[in-house]
Amino acid sequence: QRALVDIGGVYFESFFLLAMLAAYLYSGEAIYLFAFIFIDLSIATTFNPFLRMDGYWLMSDVFGIVNLRKQQLIWTQELAARLLGKEAPLVRSDLSRRAKWALGIYTVFGVVFLAYILTVIYKFMVRSVLSEYPAMIMKYWNDLQAGMTLLQAGKDFLEIFWRSLMLF
Repeated sequence: QRALVDIGGVYFESFFLLAMLAAYLYSGEAIYLFAFIFIDLSIATTFNPFLRMDGYWLMSDVFGIVNLRKQQLIWTQELAARLLGKEAPLVRSDLSRRAKWALGIYTVFGVVFLAYILTVIYKFMVRSVLSEYPAMIMKYWNDLQAGMTLLQAGKDFLEIFWRSLMLF
């Protein structure tokens, strides 16, 4: 029953999705196609089980795992202790075998998802900012010496400051 509640919003969103598709097919207006694509992407994002949205709660409810992230940590600590031949932690997992398998698969895919997101962030954020950073600072310094306005100097400083925070 909880799983049905978890997907209730997506269920009703899909009616609107179909209405946008019908409106696009009837009128040919691009705005309906954009709305269709936007809603479709929203549904896909909602079902991502690694973000605390409907997909996370659906995973938790389908497999009967209360507090999925906490159970993941407990189970991982138990597994690490067993693999390293150490004593099991005081807090033990009371999950069923099926839930532990689901949690293991969830953990593996979660690590892959996190690695993918960090790779994308590194490629598109850090590398691009880092490659432009020295030239941006030199341009700022040269513009300051050339006598730029105070407003422009403040704006450029905030841009450099923001990019510095991203790199940090």
